[in-house]
Amino acid sequence: MTVEYLGTNYSGWQCQAKGVGVQEIIENALSEFFKTKIKIHGSGRTDKGVHAKGQVAHFDVDTKIKEYNIIRAVNIILPDDIKIQSLEIVDNDFHAQYSAKSKIYEYKAYISRYERPMFEIDHARIVPPINMDLVREKAKLLVGTHDFKAFCAVGSQIKDTTRTIHSLDIIEEDGAIIFRFEGNGFLYNMIRIIIGTLVFLGKGQISEDAIEKMLETGDRNYGGKTYAAKGLTLKEVKY
Repeated sequence: MTVEYLGTNYSGWQCQAKGVGVQEIIENALSEFFKTKIKIHGSGRTDKGVHAKGQVAHFDVDTKIKEYNIIRAVNIILPDDIKIQSLEIVDNDFHAQYSAKSKIYEYKAYISRYERPMFEIDHARIVPPINMDLVREKAKLLVGTHDFKAFCAVGSQIKDTTRTIHSLDIIEEDGAIIFRFEGNGFLYNMIRIIIGTLVFLGKGQISEDAIEKMLETGDRNYGGKTYAAKGLTLKEVKY
């Protein structure tokens, strides 16, 4: 199952003790449709306020109902900001999380002294001036396999902080800047910390060798602030 959602009104993907997760909403809708308890397994978490165009999840159910009829009926139950985009039958050994090879995330921002309402839904604002040539140069340092401890939210319980970023492309189009990441996995707040660090570098608010120091020492204090969740979208999961 591929799902698209706006994360603005939710506490993230996962079911929450406090707040409502996207997973819970979808499970309730599927359970109502199939008249039995349905548990779904996502490709991974997205944080509070983060969006998805290509979140993937799987679930088990015994049914002869055609996929398009399931999508049409369940989407009527789901709220306007969460919709199933596709369904397909998979082998029993498929797992939405553990079968994934890589994920593509996009972080969208725009450069402006003033807020632009059409961008504000899912873009973060960068107040000029910013040296985008420097941002592009420093972004190259993050591609490859590194210990990203310094790019993980303080207090995270994850022990292995080594990840591989296969590519990090920076695209400017229609007044927006898109940071497109593809990697084998991402730590809690990792992309948002990377964006904040690149923006602070480009604005001259932290040392130009901040990324080198963060990778060498694992010290979060060299970096910039964690940028807004609303700019981040899970674009695609590859299998």
